[in-house]
Formats: sequence, C-alpha cells, structure tokens
Amino acid sequence: MSERRLEHWNEEHYGKQQKELSMVQVGLCGGFSGIGVGLWLTPIEYVKCQMQIQNDMNVKAAVGSHPPSGPTQMYGNTWHCFRHIVQTHPRRLFNGLTPTLFREVPGTCIFFITFEYSLQYLNNLAKKNIPNSSSSSSSSTRQELFHTLISGGLAGVVFWLTIYPFDTVKTQQQLHLDLSHRSMFSLLKHRWQTNGLAKGLYPGFALTIPRAILSNSTLLWVHKYSKILLTDLEIKYDL
Repeated sequence: MSERRLEHWNEEHYGKQQKELSMVQVGLCGGFSGIGVGLWLTPIEYVKCQMQIQNDMNVKAAVGSHPPSGPTQMYGNTWHCFRHIVQTHPRRLFNGLTPTLFREVPGTCIFFITFEYSLQYLNNLAKKNIPNSSSSSSSSTRQELFHTLISGGLAGVVFWLTIYPFDTVKTQQQLHLDLSHRSMFSLLKHRWQTNGLAKGLYPGFALTIPRAILSNSTLLWVHKYSKILLTDLEIKYDL
C-alpha cells in the first residue's frame, strides 16, 4: 500500500518516467510495513514460544531428565493456549513488543533496500554483458527470476545479520516472565557482558543462515513469478 502511494506521488511530481521508487523510498516502505508486521507477529510468536517450551518440558519429563514440578500439559493445542492467555493475562501477548519492532522496522527496511539494490545491480550487469538484440523475452525473464532468487537470499542473510540480537532478546522476554519488565537494552548489555558477541547475542545464528537463504529466496522468486504470470494474463485477456 505504501509502495503504491509513493509511486503515485512520484508520478504526480516527476511524471510517469520517474515513477519508480528511490532506495530511500523503498526503505521507508519497508520500515512502515515493519510496524504492522511487528504488531501482528508479537502475539503470535508469544503463543508459539509458550507451546514450544511446554513441549520441551513434556519431553524432559517423559525421559526423566527432571521431575515435573506441576502439570506438564497446560494447553491442549495452540488455540487453547491463545484463549487461556487472553482470558487470564492478555497483556502478556505483547511481551517482547519493543525488540520485535526493533527487529521488524529497521530489519524490513534493510531487507528491501538490499533486495532492490542487489536486483538492480545484477540486472544492469547482465545488460552490459549481453546485448539486447541477442536476448529473447523468455531468456531475460528467466535471468531476472534467477537474479531475484540470489537477491532474495542475500537480503535474508543481511536482515538476520543486522537484527538477530533483537530477536534473541525478544525470545528471552517471551519465555521468561521475570525478564519481560526489563528494558531491551539492559538485556542486550547483560548478554554481551556475560557471554560475549557470538554466544550472547547470536546464539544459533549458524542455523538461521540457511533458513534465511532458502525461505527468502523462495518467497521472492514465487512473488516475482506470480507477478509475471498475472501480468501476462492481464495482457492476454485484456483485463
């Protein structure tokens, strides 16, 4: 939505030839969308964390690694967990909101700037190396899809590289109620001083890299391919 509005603004002020967004505008669109994503994801991720820690406790109790201190099965399913939290402690759904917004707003901004810059760079590089006359429409489409795949994976890596510490603190606040009232920066400082950079702020980061590459490259490739197909259908059937 914000992208469309900025495109219309560019068209009104600079004409149709200058309709495309600048990198600053791309970043603004990403940051604005990050606000909505953060507000939406915080309750969902809180419920997810509660279900994950419950399952972990159930497994440990089953193998006898620790004596159960109470009922190990609080929630029958995810919906039961969500309803219980809403009825008893609704504010807890937004535990970790601050680090989630710090993750999503600048992170999404950086993500889309990285993606667009990488995609433009690869497309321009291909145009320089391959003359327009020798490249067909289908081959240029395949080439752009391949560039989208690469750029999506790169954007995913840069996203998590820059905001991973905020995600670490977010998870910590959602799993431990006694930490939910501490400020995000005090937790970051404590983890840094106690465990250092790698173990304190980037635990499990090595596993996040392949996930970021696969998920984001696939997501943006499918988005691009779907856009091409829908555009072709519009032209074919004059929609």
